[in-house]
Amino acid sequence: MFQDGQIFKERCEDSPGILLFCQGDWWHPTAERVAMLERENYLVLTAANGREDIPFWLPNERCIGGMFGHESTVAEAQELYPDKVIERYEGVGGRFLRTISQGLPNALHYGGFHYDSVCPREVKTVDVISAFAPVALKRGNLLLETLIRSEVSAYIFSHNLGSEPRDIENLVRFAGDFGQSVDFFHYPFDPYALIKIGEKIVIDGRPFSSNNSIVSNYLSRARLYVHTSTTEGFSNSVMEALHNDVPVLLCEDILGPLQTLRHEIPNCIYSAPPTVSGLLEKMRFLLDNPPKTGVVKSEFDSVLNPFEINRRVVRGAQRWFEQHGLPWKGHCLGILGGIQSRMEIESVTSEQSYRGVSPIYFNPDSAREYIAFHANAALQKGKNDLLISLVEEMKILSGEK
Repeated sequence: MFQDGQIFKERCEDSPGILLFCQGDWWHPTAERVAMLERENYLVLTAANGREDIPFWLPNERCIGGMFGHESTVAEAQELYPDKVIERYEGVGGRFLRTISQGLPNALHYGGFHYDSVCPREVKTVDVISAFAPVALKRGNLLLETLIRSEVSAYIFSHNLGSEPRDIENLVRFAGDFGQSVDFFHYPFDPYALIKIGEKIVIDGRPFSSNNSIVSNYLSRARLYVHTSTTEGFSNSVMEALHNDVPVLLCEDILGPLQTLRHEIPNCIYSAPPTVSGLLEKMRFLLDNPPKTGVVKSEFDSVLNPFEINRRVVRGAQRWFEQHGLPWKGHCLGILGGIQSRMEIESVTSEQSYRGVSPIYFNPDSAREYIAFHANAALQKGKNDLLISLVEEMKILSGEK
């Protein structure tokens, strides 16, 4: 079983498969793991999560290359291993880019706009988009207080918010401290509720599978992405925002590759002190002085275009196979294909290559709490049809069905 791995290239007959290891390179190349890779005919691409960029696997003969967030790590690795595929990126950063819509979230493409066009500033509809988890390093309270005090409109992704009852209790109490009410609402036919703070802030805490299809929609409509995390590699949400031509505001004390990337593309990523007043001042300035349409995407893509990096890594892997006399068979999913998951690589199916096998972090008790939260929200709103669906889901999780 491999945790935090995704298929880069399918294993096919006598052609080795390639596994992409993500999330901080937790997997050291022990003798047992290397033997298993040899037995199952897999090679490895390693992708560090950014903060330290420790290339555990890179010296191993089963490893054909890697991706790292820090430019210095990439330069050193390219010098030490000139025959391997080394690029500046990471697996996590590309995780959701594979779901980016091909079209704008409006009717402009019907008028001849290219599918890779960006949404013009004039038709933006929401001031701020963001994402946070209820953990200390994400500084959710700092983000929410800034947004409440600014009176801007905001759409926030906070996947699985509600799985810990105290988080919701704290949210209600926190909003109340600023004179704001917390309410719930539902999209049609969706049993999972969204949270509304006052009239301008929406928190979308639905599961990944419920809302990943609208991430790019709201990114395209947003004027600014605000990121209050203390530590981050190449965050998928930040990469998506920049590729969608949305400028990013970071806290200036953030650790990781985003800090150095900020200096490389200063017209795309901005910073402010990690205080409400500091963020407010910079946020208002950026909303009042937006960059010209296309500038953010253009500058970001010139440094880290994820689709171009995906192409280079795939072609590099093909060259590595050719140089080592290996046949290139089986579909290549690349960086933007597959999904991080736990995998039994001796038995992974073609569908599992794309959809993953089982979650990296699973917690049945947390899942039951999460569904109970949504059942209560449906009950409060008198959504009996949605309540019935959630009760049935609870029975399945409890082993009653």
